[in-house]
Amino acid sequence: MTWTDFVTKLTHLRQERGDLVLYLNPRPFLLPHPVQRYDDPYLPFGKAVIQATRPFVCGYMFDFAAYLGMGAAGAVALERTIAYAGQDSVTILHGPFTGTGYSAAMDTTGFGVDALTLTTPNELAHYLEQPPHAAFVLGAGNPPAEGGFFDLASRHLLLRDLEGAHLTLRVTDDSVLYAGGQDDFSDKIVAALQAMRER
Repeated sequence: MTWTDFVTKLTHLRQERGDLVLYLNPRPFLLPHPVQRYDDPYLPFGKAVIQATRPFVCGYMFDFAAYLGMGAAGAVALERTIAYAGQDSVTILHGPFTGTGYSAAMDTTGFGVDALTLTTPNELAHYLEQPPHAAFVLGAGNPPAEGGFFDLASRHLLLRDLEGAHLTLRVTDDSVLYAGGQDDFSDKIVAALQAMRER
């Protein structure tokens, strides 16, 4: 998928489902009680969240550190959750990464994400030419023609559409992902997303 393909997919999903990107950063002690009973709870949690929220978000951003905090089981859960989400949504892996050595982990033989986040703009050109062919640099400002920014302060992804107009996507925070801790946790997440869409 080229940057043009990524922007085309993202623009379509944004028009269809709105401008929200759900941030997935599973943490053991914050997971809903029904999910905590699993030995490896990250995958069932991610799948339940995605199944409930797919109509309300244009994409998912995965926190690399949160998943790797569970070691090999977390890496497997990350890979499988990304595959589940990526069927018809944009997937972004938030590292943020430094250096050019992660391309192999991002292609279809690795995590298979649509985009990743980078610490500095120095490596942006590399990831636009190598998998995953789309990247967001931490920071803010006027986005380049290819690539974009992830503004942590505002929790916005900033990029340009194919005509050069600015696109802004809003990335959720923990108040959405952990809106509920009981059996109705997915309903609470959807309600939090709907409230955010109305703002």
